[in-house]
Amino acid sequence: MRHRQELEKEAISADIKQSKLGAILGFVIAMSAIGSGTYLAHLGRPIEGIAAIIMALGSLVGVYGWGSWQRRKEREVKHKESK
Repeated sequence: MRHRQELEKEAISADIKQSKLGAILGFVIAMSAIGSGTYLAHLGRPIEGIAAIIMALGSLVGVYGWGSWQRRKEREVKHKESK
């Protein structure tokens, strides 16, 4: 029983670290894309700049929505298993 609890602690800790790293890398990528879009707009390429910004923001929304859907799906499976 103790071994299983230790394994679960390690798994949860790894999930938390992975989640934090994903959030940091997502922020860096999004800010890079938004900065690049702003720079393109500044150089006189507003359509490309706006496209880069919209794609970055759309990607963030898509990843957030997909992650939320996955978590909800996992909770439903766990709820069904506990019955």
